[in-house]
Formats: sequence, structure tokens, C-alpha cells
Amino acid sequence: MIRIAHISDSHLGCAVFQLEERREDVRRSFKRAVDTALEYRPHILVHTGDLFDINGLNSIKDLTFAIGVFRRVRRKGVIPILVDGNHDVPYGFMYDQSPLRSLEASNVVVGTKGQEYRRVSLSVEHQDVELHLLAWTRQQRARRYLRNAVTESNSDVALFFAHHLDVEYDTIPDTFQYYGFGHKHTFALDTENCVGIPGSTCIVKPENELYGTKRVIIVEIDGDEVKFETPPISDTRRFIQVKLDVTGRSATEIKQEVVDSVMKRKKNANGAIVLVRLTGAVDGEVEGSLKRNEVIQEVEEKTGALLVHLDVRWECYGPRDIRLTRPLDVMHSVREYLEQTRTGEPEQLLERLRRVIEGGGE
Repeated sequence: MIRIAHISDSHLGCAVFQLEERREDVRRSFKRAVDTALEYRPHILVHTGDLFDINGLNSIKDLTFAIGVFRRVRRKGVIPILVDGNHDVPYGFMYDQSPLRSLEASNVVVGTKGQEYRRVSLSVEHQDVELHLLAWTRQQRARRYLRNAVTESNSDVALFFAHHLDVEYDTIPDTFQYYGFGHKHTFALDTENCVGIPGSTCIVKPENELYGTKRVIIVEIDGDEVKFETPPISDTRRFIQVKLDVTGRSATEIKQEVVDSVMKRKKNANGAIVLVRLTGAVDGEVEGSLKRNEVIQEVEEKTGALLVHLDVRWECYGPRDIRLTRPLDVMHSVREYLEQTRTGEPEQLLERLRRVIEGGGE
């Protein structure tokens, strides 16, 4: 029986919203994912790419941290395997070597050695294990490698790992007992075709990842039988998302609604990153008068959030034509105006206008 732990996309060095605190969060999240994997006592730990972030522009601290984690994995008797992701590829004229090569040179991991496609043979538990490692490449080339992949006839276990492979899972040949991919930051597992994507070990793009799950995929292969376990993992920092439709609200009302909505979650907001998405339709005056910095500052002060981000996705109306079907009928014209501009509460405003016209005042 051979047990493999599969993780991916740790993005060491990533700092969402340029927060220095996030660099440490990302390191801690990666270590926690590795710790979760080691609890299942795997023989092999595979990371399918984007161990680092920003294309090779990584700090010595991140590299040293990764070396320390993988040395600990080695001391547990587990073999770490790395695949090159698109963020692990050198970028810019100042860099000509992936940081993964430094890990390989430290003899703490087995990687692709800079090759696009590499086959690695291991002896594990008196069984011959064959791993095919496909680094980040163009999808046309990746699919060609998959089609042409051939295993040794004497291999007891054959595994295929790629950072990204865009194929229909039911078209994948049954050449290998497990296919492990990365790149996509949320978990997916097709047990019928034995294809797994664990998701990232941290949150890299909050707008796309908050509602997905992230897991370690544990693959246990015993002869022709393949079993899976998928323990969950999560970012070490809380992310809170609030969605508000602010159609027809004034700038003052929008500010208050944002503050009230986040305050309802104050207990969980301390130290969290709060994402507030504003949708709907407002006019240009509202957009111009909303003091976003004041909103952010008030929410951060009242909740203790690390950061509040206003994601404004409303539709803004500037001056536009208003069609009045009965221009001499004041009440009817005001109703049409309110409805076409989506302003306030029409019935409430009309009742006030009616009292003024009838001499009742406010």
C-alpha cells in the first residue's frame, strides 16, 4: 500500500492588498497544510506548483522557510515532490533560475530539475513507484505530453502530476492510478476518473476563493484499489465578505448601512480582512459625495479589522432624460420622476408632498 498526500499553490511571498501581515499568514497556512498532510503518514508528499509567488522575486526568508518545512518532511521519512508552476518560473532579465532549483540543490525535494517533463522512479515500501511530473507549459504541449505518456511495465504504482492541464476528465486515459493537478485555487475531486485538485493552501484572490473549499488530498493505492481522504485546510486569517445592494440610497445611508452590516459580525471581524461589495444603481451625486476613506476608517476602528476593502460595483447614473406623461399633474409627475430615478421611498415622499399641497405642512 502506498499513500500520497497532494497539496498545491502555496504562493509564498504573496501579500493580498500589499499587507505585510499576509506574508506571514501565507507561510503559516503552508506549514499548517503540510502538518495536516503529515498526520496521515504519507510516503510521498506532492506539491503541484506555485510554491512561490511573483515569478521568482522571492525573499530569502520565504526560501529559507520552505527549506525548513521540507527538511522536517524529510525527517518524517516522507519524500517531497515539487512541480514547477507558472509563478515558479523565472521572470524578468534579472532572474534566470527558479527558486525551486535552490530547493533541489539543498537535497530536500525531488523536482523537475528545470525540465518541462520529467519521469521519476522511486522505491517505496518495496514497490516501484513511477511519477510523471509536468511543469507549467502551454496547454497544447501539456495535452501532448499526456497523450504520449507511457509507464514502465514493472511499475507497481504510476502517478501523473501537472501544475495545470485543461482536459475533460472523462477523456483522460487510465494509464495512471491518480492524476493530480494544481493552478485552480479551489478543491475538486473526481473519484471515478481519479483526478484531484486540492486548491491553494491560502487565499490568494479573495473575490474568487471565499466560497470554495481547500483540502489536502490523501490518495491510498493498494493494488488496483484507490481510496481518497480529503481533510479540509483553511487560511490562517479570517476573511469576511459583505454584499449590499445600495440602489436609491444616499451617501449617508450607504455609509451607515456598511457600518451596521459589518458591526453585526464584530465578534469575528477582529483582525480579519473585510470585503464589502456594493452593487445596485446610484446617481453621480451620491458617488461623488460618498467619502470612502471615512467609511473604511470607521469600520476598522469599531471592529478591529485588519483591513476593510470597499469593492464598488454599482451602476452610476449621470444626468438622464426623464419622461413625464402628464406634466401638469404635479403628483403624477413627481411619482414618475421618483420611479425613473429610483430615488428614496416613493410612497413616503408622495405622502409628504400631498400634505404640503393640501396645506397640512410637514
